[in-house]
This record gives sequence, structure tokens and C-alpha cells, in this order.
Amino acid sequence: MGFEVYKLGYQYSSGFELRNISLSVMPGETLKINGSNGSGKTTLLRTIAGLKELKSGTINYDGKDITNDMEMKGETFSYLGHKNGINDNLTVGQNLKFWFNIYGISTTKVLKTLKIENIINKKVSDCSMGQKRLVGLVRIFSLQKKILLMDEPTTSLDDQNKELVVEQIKNHKENGGCSIIISHDEFPSEKLITLKYNPSTQSSTLDTRVNLSLEARNKS
Repeated sequence: MGFEVYKLGYQYSSGFELRNISLSVMPGETLKINGSNGSGKTTLLRTIAGLKELKSGTINYDGKDITNDMEMKGETFSYLGHKNGINDNLTVGQNLKFWFNIYGISTTKVLKTLKIENIINKKVSDCSMGQKRLVGLVRIFSLQKKILLMDEPTTSLDDQNKELVVEQIKNHKENGGCSIIISHDEFPSEKLITLKYNPSTQSSTLDTRVNLSLEARNKS
């Protein structure tokens, strides 16, 4: 069984809407979300994660309706937004210890994999933007939850570190996980959806021409 969003709708007080967004992703798959700036990509990801309240639609995982089940979403999703979820006033190690204590993790190989062992005692405020992103990624990849929800995960990273992130996502998929990713970078993905903004209705829907063309390629 996989993960499915069916006819999701969300509306801002400003009038902007996401309308009838449906997607599905199976274990071992990555789904990439494309769309122009302002088309609602981040809003869609945050709505799936439960950080925004749906106007309509359902979210299902393994055949169960988890639309309003925040406990189940917390157990299922690892979410990385534009912010890294770390405190600038603490060291890298103190930040990770805080999160690992919450999730009952004593150690992680991801520290070595993402090559941040040498900054473990460095205050986050003294870290570069790329280093901060890596710390946030260590937090996400260490939790071993089934679904990664990631908004521009490789922002501020150099090419070498981008490759390390892609490899971590690949490992996650090989272990039966799946990923939903927003990124301006190229990411290997089995599925793609593109949000298309209509200024006359102030709404975004799926660009079915793009999605259907990818589906046809996957079947060929």
C-alpha cells in the first residue's frame, strides 16, 4: 500500500486556492513537485504535512484515512521546509541531541555520511548556510520515517553535497520509503506533478499535460 492525496483543496484568506490536487506515491518512489513561483508548491507540501488545514479532500496512507490524524502524520512524515529546525544559539551537537532525545535516537551514521562531524561543536550562528542545511538534513534522514516531505532540500549546498543528499534519498527508497520533493535542482524521480497557476481564478491546479506525459514515459 502507498500514499495518496485525493482532490486536496486549500484556500488563503487572500483568495488564492489549490484546487483538486491528487497524487500518489508508492514505497520506493520519489515524486517531484514542479511549478512556477507562487503556484502553491510549498503550500501543498505544508498542507500534506498537516501544517495547514485542508479545505477539502482526503489524505490516505496504507489504506487508512489520515487526513486529520496528526499523530499518524507525525509517525509517518519527516518534514523539511525552508527553515532547518535548529537553534542558532546552540552548537550543532546540542541541536542534534535535542532532536535525537525527542525521537529516541542515540547515534546516527548520517553525521559521517553528510560530513559534518568536524563542526559538531560549532555554534550554529557561526555556520554557513550550507552547513546549516546539512544539519537540518541530518535531523530528517536520521528519523527513518516512511515518507520524506522536503522543500528545496539542496538549497545552499555545493554540487558534492547535493550528490550526498540524492544518495540518501536513494537509500531511503531502497529501504521501502518514499519521498515528495520540491526542488529547482534535478532529482531522480519516478513521478512528477506540475502545478499550474491561473491568474484569472487565483488558483492552481495540476497541469495534466505534463503529468500525463510523464506517466506515459514511465509505462513505456
